[in-house]
Amino acid sequence: MRLPVLALLFLLVGTTSAWAVPPIKDVVRTWDGAMLFVRVEDPDYRFVVLDGSVNAPYLRRALERIDPRTLRGVIVHLHGCSYHRRDMDVRSQARFMASLGYAVLVPDSFRRRYRPATCDPEKRLGLPRAPYLDVQRMRQEELAYAIDRILAYPWARPDRLYVSGYSEGGDAVIAFSDPRVRGRIAIGSSCWLGAKTEAAAPVLVITARNDLWYSADTWPQAQGLCRRRLGGEPSVVVLEPDGALHNALIYWESQIALWNFLVRVAY
Repeated sequence: MRLPVLALLFLLVGTTSAWAVPPIKDVVRTWDGAMLFVRVEDPDYRFVVLDGSVNAPYLRRALERIDPRTLRGVIVHLHGCSYHRRDMDVRSQARFMASLGYAVLVPDSFRRRYRPATCDPEKRLGLPRAPYLDVQRMRQEELAYAIDRILAYPWARPDRLYVSGYSEGGDAVIAFSDPRVRGRIAIGSSCWLGAKTEAAAPVLVITARNDLWYSADTWPQAQGLCRRRLGGEPSVVVLEPDGALHNALIYWESQIALWNFLVRVAY
């Protein structure tokens, strides 16, 4: 986001906005447009990741055949400030987590009728007068609704529920609190909202050290902000892989850290 100082962003997002958080019926649309990623065993006894609409009949049939004991857990993953169903960053993130043995659900925030834009993805800039706090409330509302819905499935393990997010979605995840959540993961997050630090739901933040969204030409105040704000918190791990990609999960050290984090918080 291109803003003179970080304080200006807090001033802007703290002002009263014309955008109001829509009623719960609008949140249902984010679930109806959600994508589900799940690892299954094919006829040749190989693991493959299936993906598609959460309501797709072939996914429902596949999930009916899954032994819940073999499912490592459920992850609700929030996309960033721009998204479509073919978003390669979000798809690669969800497929990687699903390949580890988790069912990964990605709600579609942009299915909401009243969803304001907050960024220009081509320029890697936040929109100066976007209602950031309103959108963050919407994202957390979507997350809570998705948790309720996915835990209603018989194969979902309520004792192995995790939440993750990318960029704007990561900001929402680390500021989110729910006693059912075992761990929180943020990829490419700026951490401008801070985090709810809870020993029962540790946080892993993975943001590239030279993330282009937080460069000198975009939002320099956010560079290293996660480390400065959250470093030293006992329930938070901040990883800054050497690179510039916003999708910091593409780096091997990030993938290893995410896998280790999920194993650690499960026990």
